[in-house]
Amino acid sequence: MPFSDGFMSMGVRDIFTLLEAVALVVAAAALLTERKSHGQALRTGITVEGVRKEVSVIGEAVQTKFLNTFPDYMGDIQELFKSAKRGDIVHCVADVPGYGIFRDRDRCLDYILAIEHALNRGVVVKAVFLTASRTSALRAAQFAKAVGDWENWKATNSERLKTFVDSEPGLEMVTIDGLTSDEFLGALQNAQERILLEHFRKARVTRIDQDLSIYFWLFRDSAVFAIPSVEDEREEWGFSTRDTRLIGAMRGLADRLESHA
Repeated sequence: MPFSDGFMSMGVRDIFTLLEAVALVVAAAALLTERKSHGQALRTGITVEGVRKEVSVIGEAVQTKFLNTFPDYMGDIQELFKSAKRGDIVHCVADVPGYGIFRDRDRCLDYILAIEHALNRGVVVKAVFLTASRTSALRAAQFAKAVGDWENWKATNSERLKTFVDSEPGLEMVTIDGLTSDEFLGALQNAQERILLEHFRKARVTRIDQDLSIYFWLFRDSAVFAIPSVEDEREEWGFSTRDTRLIGAMRGLADRLESHA
């Protein structure tokens, strides 16, 4: 099985739990050896300090790290764009250009601004997003529970809704009480198309009519990636990696999506 296929089919939490467990087992085994026979440890050179160094080396070797849940890793994505210089290439593969526009508008705008500044510096941004029809279907699935209990959902999310309604063009006459689910989903879709036209004009954009099992932002030998969760964004985990195999798999996926859209 190709590495990229294997990665896509594995449980991400399980991968990192396993890596942590390996480090702990190595440490525990060495510490047990040291504790059983201090004399033998001295003869073989095994010491507590030595074990600590070994565990440290293992930690450094694990080059893929958990960052946070969505949207708290968006600052890490911005840093990739901020570090890129003229002529550099940054890959952006996500469902929409306005990543997080409803969940955390301020962070989303900072993210968009970082990309726009990079483009203005001459950075080449190769972006892959879903088509409008695919995005619409994804949002319908994402907010299916909200639509089914619309009035209660509006009350629970009134603060975010107010920020969104007050900020989006075309919703000036809409009140939260009068907002329908169709109006809300339509406004979300319009927001993404507007962001694409206004802020990604200089980017090389490819739109695809297929679901994505991973979102990622890749620059040189570093990447931030997330495993999307349609039903609950709180379960969308973000990671950073410098692992050459993961980087290679992501770059290959980006190239395939860009060339076979």
